[in-house]
Amino acid sequence: MKNNPSGISGFYRSTNNCRHTVRIAVKLIDAVDEKALRKAVDISIKRYDYFSVKFILEGELLHSVVPNDEPIVITNSSEPVTLLSEESNFHALAVNYFGDTVYFDMIHSITDTTGIMELIKTTLYYYITEEYKTSLPTENIRTAEMTVSDEERKDPYLDLPPLEEQKQEQQETEKKPALPSAVTWDRIMDIDSSRQTVCEIEFSEAEFMDYCKKNGSTPAIMLANMFAKATFGICEKFDAPFRIVLMKNYRTFLKKPLAHNNVTGVIALNYTDEMRGFTPEMLNDICRRMAAYQSTDEYMLSALHRRLNNEKKILALGDLDEIRASFRAASKENLRQVNLTLSYVRMNTLGALEPYIKSVRTYVDPSGSHVIVEVNAVNGKFFMNIMQEFAGNALSEAFINELKAAGIEVSGGAEQMLSCPKMRI
Repeated sequence: MKNNPSGISGFYRSTNNCRHTVRIAVKLIDAVDEKALRKAVDISIKRYDYFSVKFILEGELLHSVVPNDEPIVITNSSEPVTLLSEESNFHALAVNYFGDTVYFDMIHSITDTTGIMELIKTTLYYYITEEYKTSLPTENIRTAEMTVSDEERKDPYLDLPPLEEQKQEQQETEKKPALPSAVTWDRIMDIDSSRQTVCEIEFSEAEFMDYCKKNGSTPAIMLANMFAKATFGICEKFDAPFRIVLMKNYRTFLKKPLAHNNVTGVIALNYTDEMRGFTPEMLNDICRRMAAYQSTDEYMLSALHRRLNNEKKILALGDLDEIRASFRAASKENLRQVNLTLSYVRMNTLGALEPYIKSVRTYVDPSGSHVIVEVNAVNGKFFMNIMQEFAGNALSEAFINELKAAGIEVSGGAEQMLSCPKMRI
């Protein structure tokens, strides 16, 4: 597990003001029973032992990820404990509960939302069977009796398919291709990193999917286009493109569907001022072409090799402070654009668990891009969190208006303070 490529770099990029963590809040149909939750967590973490870890320094130079035999901390509070600290038994994972909601907090460099959802499903399976003294089908649930395969445990980036020799030589000699200049959020909004808020909304999955079908769009691209239209609405003129980034699951491309690591890439959609008056069909057409190009095997493999080669060079610096400074400097080069994640919990197949769950919401620190949008679908609804670090709800209101204009009913929308897990750096 030492210095796994898909994890350690995210850890070094983290700062006290930009924490690479994720919180999944699962709202249940009844108040949470701590004894049943404790039992469920203890059973699940034995199966997912690769999440029962801590970070240690080796020779005061590099961190390694090693097993942690201490129990996972469970706290009766909605306020998260600090990960990798005494509060969390130095774990990269902690569980909170308050009222009818269970919160799963984890360092994002260890896994992505796809990875953590498997742990959550297993935990909920054992919680529900214990709390309600019932049996449930185990289809699409990784139970304690199931063997943990090498594919599930191993970091898929450790045996990344090689680039063609010619392309590898070309990549080694080329500089990273320059992205087109783009408008960043600090040119549109008054950024305040000390003030992080979240706008929680929900709307019908069926109504939204019907609208996507009508316009020949995928859900992720339709959401991106609606946020683009909302952004056009709050800024009268763009003298350069602005960018919305979609998170892409690379597991299928890498042929590692069971991988637990943070196995994600990005698709960058550029919107110019000329696209302001485009119809939904026109926006969908141009954005699907952008996404298709960035989803080719050649493009994704080249992007992965470039990223991992850059990370290896930084890790080879040897000095811990220099490594951290280099990773953070590299992060600042990324344009701060809307970062949009569509997490289909329904497609993760909650199955027999779904009747016991009211909602699933994802919370992350938005400081990496100023705005991050997370969407989950369960029980026929989309549960969306719009997280930002600037005052006011101009963006969320403009987006809600786009949904309403499409004939989709929306509830929620009030801005509230955001509480995300912290970790000791």
